[in-house]
Amino acid sequence: MDTEIHSDSAIRFGAPCVAGTRISVSDVLGYISAGDSIDMIVRNFPELTEEKIRAALKYASDVLNTTSAHPMHETPAR
Repeated sequence: MDTEIHSDSAIRFGAPCVAGTRISVSDVLGYISAGDSIDMIVRNFPELTEEKIRAALKYASDVLNTTSAHPMHETPAR
């Protein structure tokens, strides 16, 4: 599954993309967060498969779990 995500400085400024496409992991996250189902994404982008979309989601999860991600808005201390 890890081979489904590639980064190339000549494509999308090096953003991690689904292998063989110019569709970035960020694009996939955007579609999911907008409410699109995996099936809908596959219908709109036939070069993607459910496996490739799940690989993008796993990649994003792995990145967040291995870096210090900060919340968008800091919660004030009580």
